[in-house]
Amino acid sequence: MAPPPTYGCASFEAWVDSARHAGVIALFQREFGKTGIVAPDAARALPRSFEKRLSSDCGDFIETGSEEVRQVRSEVHAFLDLCATVLDRELLDQNDRRY
Repeated sequence: MAPPPTYGCASFEAWVDSARHAGVIALFQREFGKTGIVAPDAARALPRSFEKRLSSDCGDFIETGSEEVRQVRSEVHAFLDLCATVLDRELLDQNDRRY
């Protein structure tokens, strides 16, 4: 397998891989949350939403209230928006270094 493309961010330059969701989440936390590239409170939305999904998939009977669903949905949307912003910034930085 070819290595991933290299972006300005050191996190993209590292060859990291995981076959499991939990591993990918841990790598994201290590490479982006703990380094401050993504604010730690925003980065925590990923493992929180994954835990909710696991609970609903594996639990015998899980009842989720509409307010909890709205909260998780809001966190996930904010998380995705933040990730898009970070990627856009990194790609712009990479393009600036080329020219």
